Amino acid sequence: GYTVGNALAPFPLLILGLTRLVRDADRRAAALTVVALLLVITAGHPESLLFAVAGAGIYFLFLLAWAGPKRWARPFLLSFAAGGIALGLTAVQLAPMAEALPHTYEQALRSGHYAHLKKSVAPRESARRSATFLLPFVHGESGRGQLREGFGVPGGYAGTILLPLAACGLFGSDRRRWAFLAIGLLGLALWARLAIITDALAALPLFDIAVTDYLVFLAAFATCALAALGADRLLAGEGRGAFLIGSGLALLTIGALYAVHEPGMLELMPKAFLRRRLLLEILPLLLGLLLFAVRPRRGIGIRAAALLVILAAARAVEAGGIYPSCPGDAMSPSLPFLDIIPRGAPVRMLALGEMFVPNVATIYELEDVRGYESMKLHAFVATYPLWTEQQGAWYNRVDDLTKPFLSFLNVGYAIVPSGYPPPRGWKLRSRDRNADLLRNRRCLPRAFTPAFVRFAAAEGERLALLQSIPDFSQQGVVGPGSGAAPGLWRPNARARVEITAYQPQSMVLDVEAREETIVGTSVPAWPGWKAKLDGKAVAPFSYNHAFLGFRVPKGVHRLELHYRPEGFVLGAAASLLTLAVSVLALLVRRRPSAAPGAVSP
Repeated sequence: GYTVGNALAPFPLLILGLTRLVRDADRRAAALTVVALLLVITAGHPESLLFAVAGAGIYFLFLLAWAGPKRWARPFLLSFAAGGIALGLTAVQLAPMAEALPHTYEQALRSGHYAHLKKSVAPRESARRSATFLLPFVHGESGRGQLREGFGVPGGYAGTILLPLAACGLFGSDRRRWAFLAIGLLGLALWARLAIITDALAALPLFDIAVTDYLVFLAAFATCALAALGADRLLAGEGRGAFLIGSGLALLTIGALYAVHEPGMLELMPKAFLRRRLLLEILPLLLGLLLFAVRPRRGIGIRAAALLVILAAARAVEAGGIYPSCPGDAMSPSLPFLDIIPRGAPVRMLALGEMFVPNVATIYELEDVRGYESMKLHAFVATYPLWTEQQGAWYNRVDDLTKPFLSFLNVGYAIVPSGYPPPRGWKLRSRDRNADLLRNRRCLPRAFTPAFVRFAAAEGERLALLQSIPDFSQQGVVGPGSGAAPGLWRPNARARVEITAYQPQSMVLDVEAREETIVGTSVPAWPGWKAKLDGKAVAPFSYNHAFLGFRVPKGVHRLELHYRPEGFVLGAAASLLTLAVSVLALLVRRRPSAAPGAVSP
């Protein structure tokens, strides 16, 4: 269910498209490649797009080299055309993301810190990491015990019965085996963080900020691809010796690895579980040996089908319990005590501690202030110490409801453990069997006018001022562009601010001000927010460091906010243009030149 998996699943289709580009070099092959790239891109994980294109590109270069200099030009050009069309069609998605990335915490962290880290590890640690290719549980298995730090994915394991089949394919005559072997070894080396290879790749642009561990999918794919070539050989009556030798070597290697790592595994998982997992790896290999121990004279198709059944059964048992099936209403059980929170209104909520993990709120049509996103506004992350405990890649945990910044963030409701005493400013509103719902009586609206404002140009100064504010209805900090004069706290003209319309990406305010005033909001200042005051465009400025603020003149005015990044507008235009050109190219067919006197079919 992760976007990584969704983005990498079309990789075999991309390999097929590139194979046909070299073989046929026609529009159908290009269209197939475009479809595969579209599936990768729209899955929503750009890092995996980089990895998929890199892995498929290596395979494609092998094919072009074998095709020879006289046959590589057209496939090469068609591959660029397919990539350009795919990027053009998805520009509506990629362009706004590219616009937002420079403003994210993740971009700053990866380019400023992660890019400069040494990615490779010592040879001994590389060997430990490589062991997961054959024993995926060697450093723990999620949900079955402890996990050794740095491990939590299978590490390229795809089923032991594939290993002798891959050996059979590797010793065949299909030239593609070398391309599969190359990308497979690359994926395994990068997962193992092998010195020289890992550091060389990490020195390249984009790869320097990428988590190259994920390229381990190439090892799993290459194993499957080589196994498919091996299955073809077995069906043709070839490769029995390679299959038997591969089975024996796999058994010996798995047994030796288990013996070496058993003491460490027993510290993480129960012995009974380890023996069961070892049996699930050894049994398919033993059954494969029994099937082909006797030289087959007939029934080779039945034996090959039996290998497929063994593979499917073993993988179902090994991986079937990772995500257990649950009743349909387990995802979003009825919670009547939350009905008191208005839906479709500009008010946020949270849950205390580990309760009600963020994103669950979306199912109930609630806005959870804690968030749980892969891209966070860098300026917003800087405010975390004012109200939350950051938990790395996990969500933001809130343990103290008395933080003044929570009221500024428009947090009107909080889910707390049953019987939790309401802190000052909070009141019990409803109850469930295991939780209470509290109402924040100091919650500020999404847009308001503070009593006093103070200008601060530097980020550090703004954050220090925010740390000292006890009541954000009284004080707000403005940045460059606000027109405020430097100095101490200055009175801000009071005004009536009413939110007359609200949608997730738009908000309309009616403002009645006796004097020129500053309107502050708790809308995070992502680039792309546009504002109009009485129909004329106005520029927002920084309010409380990470949010939108506006200067409104004396009188009655309408302030309209809507989120529409320039990247979305330009990307949509590029996507529509690419779509039109692509449809035209598909409809226009070249008429074959006929010889004199020939009859057109």
